[in-house]
Amino acid sequence: MIIRSRAPMRIYFGGGGTDISPYPEEYGGVVLGATINKYVYGTLIPKYDSQVQLVSEHHKQSTSFNVKETPNYGDNLDFIKAVMQIMGIKHGVDIFMRGDMPPESGLGSGASAVVAAIGLVNHLKTIRTDEKPLNNYETADLAYKIMKQVSGREQGRQNHYASVFGGLNLIEFKGGSNVTVSPIKIKKEYVLELEKNLLLVYVGARGSQQETSKMMVSQQASYLQKEKIEILHKLKQIAYNQYKALLRGDFVHFGELISEAWSNKKKLNPLMTNDWIEKVHATALQNGAIGGRIMGAGGGGYMIFYCDIDKEHLVAKELEKLGCRVTSFGFEFDGLQTWKLGEF
Repeated sequence: MIIRSRAPMRIYFGGGGTDISPYPEEYGGVVLGATINKYVYGTLIPKYDSQVQLVSEHHKQSTSFNVKETPNYGDNLDFIKAVMQIMGIKHGVDIFMRGDMPPESGLGSGASAVVAAIGLVNHLKTIRTDEKPLNNYETADLAYKIMKQVSGREQGRQNHYASVFGGLNLIEFKGGSNVTVSPIKIKKEYVLELEKNLLLVYVGARGSQQETSKMMVSQQASYLQKEKIEILHKLKQIAYNQYKALLRGDFVHFGELISEAWSNKKKLNPLMTNDWIEKVHATALQNGAIGGRIMGAGGGGYMIFYCDIDKEHLVAKELEKLGCRVTSFGFEFDGLQTWKLGEF
């Protein structure tokens, strides 16, 4: 028997940062974003011994441990080890993981990998036991808690919920596990127009996990400064304004709000940007982009741009001249998927 899973990665347009505690507990946060057809895939093969073998093509690493012992932590496979341990794998399994996009890209691939791994074990346990399977909210919450526990620092929640649910969503964070995922119900032609005019652009590596962690810690520390709370309030309002713009089909204003969100996010955490990212952003706006921003923790990885009518090819051409890489994509509406091949 083989069990497979896939969990989509995400882009987001506004509200990022308001999903990180303690802000949602005190004020409530919101993120507007979408999953895309770039995935982390997982494979699980049950065995008759007690050895767990993990292989990650994503990180070019492998490891193994006995299910009766606590695995050694300290590498890029720690999140997947924690899934196996916390979910109580009782027998040996082979686990293989791979992603469509590189790690540290800003597209939430780490959360997608954890979601995909949880999906594998959840599917296996529903076959082997009478346990009730985790629902979408439980899966996303578990993924968040595992990543927080292993990393030892506060995490944003948006990536986990986006990957599990899939689609174009307004996700509201009301403190702790009190999260509401609301699909954005707009005309199909609006979805197609949005998809056509968006560019996903790789601007270069954003550094090691340690450097990314430094940026996140800097952002978290800024939340303790009272003067930064007003910026978070602004980021939240921008996300709601983006939502209203999408409902109206006002794509010009929607694009402008992407840059407005980016401008405010940089005030919250200046480490997110650098001269190169600012040059890419300026070049895009000079050649037909209405708005754009970096994805994730910043410092590199992917940027998203919303382009004026029939200008996306001109923006792409100029950015490619700079050495950037434009990645084609489409929206994804299924979220986490798991399936079984063969008999138990």
